[in-house]
Order: sequence, then structure tokens, then C-alpha cells
Amino acid sequence: MQQQTMFNVLTSMKFFKHYLISKVFGLWKGNVRYRTYMQTRSMLAKSLIQARPDYQSTFMDINRILYDMQVKTTYFIFRGQKNYEIEDFNTD
Repeated sequence: MQQQTMFNVLTSMKFFKHYLISKVFGLWKGNVRYRTYMQTRSMLAKSLIQARPDYQSTFMDINRILYDMQVKTTYFIFRGQKNYEIEDFNTD
């Protein structure tokens, strides 16, 4: 009798009363969001210029040239009258 009373009290609370419905709804909502994410991801993969095989070699060449330019460029930091180069800060 005491357990039945406790069960009735618990099932009358809003959280326990709607637990199964909210759990299933949460699972459904998560699946819908994941499906939307996957559709958006596939659409972007098809439409992005970087993802097209024809342009990948060109982008790799551009990235290589930009990296070479970055390495060869001398960086200056101006402090007062003295100019510091990036090699002054390298401690290899």
C-alpha cells in the first residue's frame, strides 16, 4: 500500500508523468537535427570549389607558393630606433 502511494505520487509529478514522451521526442529531435546536418554537409561538399577534384591541384599549388612566400619574407618589429628581425627571436 505504501509503495502504491509512492508510485502514484511520483507518477503525478510532471517530470515522471511526461518522461517517456520527452525521451522519445528528444531522440526524434536529435535524429532530425543530425539528418539536417548531413544533408547540409553533403550539399556543401558538392558545391564548394575546394572539394572539386579539378581544382584541388591548383589549390595545392597556391598553398605551396603562399607558404614559400611566408617563409622567405623577413618580418620586422619596430621598437624605437632598432629594427628586429624574426631570426633574432628564433632560439633553435
